[in-house]
Amino acid sequence: MRVVFLALGILLIILTAPLLLLPDSSSFDKEYSGKRLSEHLLIAYSSGGAKTNWDGINSRQILVTEVGTNSLPLISHWLQAKTPRWKVGVGKKLWNFGVHTTQLPPEEPEVIACRAIMHLQAAAPLVPLLAAACTNSNQEVAQWAGMGLFYQTTLWHQELSPEIEYRLRPALENSIKVLEARLSQSSNTNVPQEPLVTLKNVQRRLAHKPSSEVLAIGLKDADPEAQSRNLRLLSRRGECYGRAEPVLIAHLKS
Repeated sequence: MRVVFLALGILLIILTAPLLLLPDSSSFDKEYSGKRLSEHLLIAYSSGGAKTNWDGINSRQILVTEVGTNSLPLISHWLQAKTPRWKVGVGKKLWNFGVHTTQLPPEEPEVIACRAIMHLQAAAPLVPLLAAACTNSNQEVAQWAGMGLFYQTTLWHQELSPEIEYRLRPALENSIKVLEARLSQSSNTNVPQEPLVTLKNVQRRLAHKPSSEVLAIGLKDADPEAQSRNLRLLSRRGECYGRAEPVLIAHLKS
């Protein structure tokens, strides 16, 4: 029976591999030490990878850490993935039988991405995505996103770059609203509140009002309404023209 299941699983992978690949992930999935980064991540940080010997897991984790910021595009892609449950279900069975494939992961890529972030020292650009992932309907994903967000905030020895803070502020605000609404509408007293607590703690760490540098980033926002809003806020501080001039000139040239 096991041989039949393995044969069917392998046949399924061969026939449907082009359809099972995460969209547009190939450009991020570079090779390191003869294997694609996705394979290293799955072995290092998935529950399926735990069946591998410790030396294998440890060496993959070290490699991902050494790859560093070069791993962020793929991890970012996985954080925003919406993996069908059937795909993970089939992947778990195949990995249990020793068939390791990145097309059918043994666990949600979102969870694996969050675990990887827990081992990276320079994943601050992904903090806005972690804040957004805290509202994921999959509680495991939401919990891991909250933990990843908390871990990254412990590494903030200095202020975030204006670009990251500009994206983080609305992500925090939106996620807090969503989770508070869910809690108020839910009769389940066992709903995990850790992600919401983490979001509020991170929000408190930011200045009460965005700095002028952060607002200046908003002048480049693709949304015209966001541009106008940030321009108004800067003008009230008497800093409108000096910061807006280079952005407006660049916009006219384009």
